[in-house]
Amino acid sequence: MAASSALTVTALLAAFALLPFDGEHRELGFAGAVVIVVAMVPMLVRLGRSILVTARPVAEATAAVVDVFTFHVVASASVFYAIAAADEQAFDGLETKIDALYFTVVSMTTVGFGDIAPVSQPARLVTTMQIISTLGFLGGTIRLFSWAARRRLAERDTAEPT
Repeated sequence: MAASSALTVTALLAAFALLPFDGEHRELGFAGAVVIVVAMVPMLVRLGRSILVTARPVAEATAAVVDVFTFHVVASASVFYAIAAADEQAFDGLETKIDALYFTVVSMTTVGFGDIAPVSQPARLVTTMQIISTLGFLGGTIRLFSWAARRRLAERDTAEPT
């Protein structure tokens, strides 16, 4: 599962790096960001099911959390960069895709260095939604995956002869 998780992380970061969020093809970047966000739902179902059937549920759950975290970071950074590309005044200090990744992680961890800040109302709204979704979505996902891992461990332990 670690190889699959590494492939997922690599593919997501590559998609983010390659999607055009500005210029004449920015609609393609927006569409790609939407696909990434929508793909999270079936991915969550697949990951949850895989934890429930694997022989290594803790490793599977750990890899699943990494995948979900990466999806969330890339989706958020994509939206932030797309907003910044569409409106130069939306964020103070967000100019590159690296800035978008950095701002995403800084806001997700609630560190808030203050070097990049949402200025426009849409940027502030999206940032607020991202922070709330980080707390709820990632927290809930971690709880769900840890429950699935504990359940699988209990099933495995009762199925093995002592």
